[in-house]
Amino acid sequence: MATLDRVRDVSLDDEKVDTYTLWAEEPGGDVHFKFGENSLKVAGIAKLSNIFLKRLFTKRGSNPVDLNEGTEFTDLIGSNISDEEELIIIIQDSINETQQQITDSQANLELPADERLASANLYKFEKITGDRIEIYIELITLAGTTALIKAPKVELS
Repeated sequence: MATLDRVRDVSLDDEKVDTYTLWAEEPGGDVHFKFGENSLKVAGIAKLSNIFLKRLFTKRGSNPVDLNEGTEFTDLIGSNISDEEELIIIIQDSINETQQQITDSQANLELPADERLASANLYKFEKITGDRIEIYIELITLAGTTALIKAPKVELS
């Protein structure tokens, strides 16, 4: 059994943030996972990268709070699609959808320019051993900061 305890209003770089502690029990003893005491603040393009990958890998319709969040990207898993052009189209469409969702969600928020998405592009597509693909996505913020993120490998069969 695991429990998640919320620790409110922890001071981090003169900013009040919520942190969490996860306690998990394993057969034969307790295993404790702690987040918060020595946590790092994720900001800027690192924060944007996490948001981007989360939305890209969220299956559309799986979030009960927002059924429009996510993409069809995860449908590639086990799809047996072998046509490279078709794969690239599906991946690029998913990247474009993710970009639009993030841009829409940021429209009325006060965010630093290095956390606002300006563009997202498929930088590299590579078919590796067997039916596995690897993709790299270039993110550019409104501040002009660029990051090249490597998405987790996807198994097509």
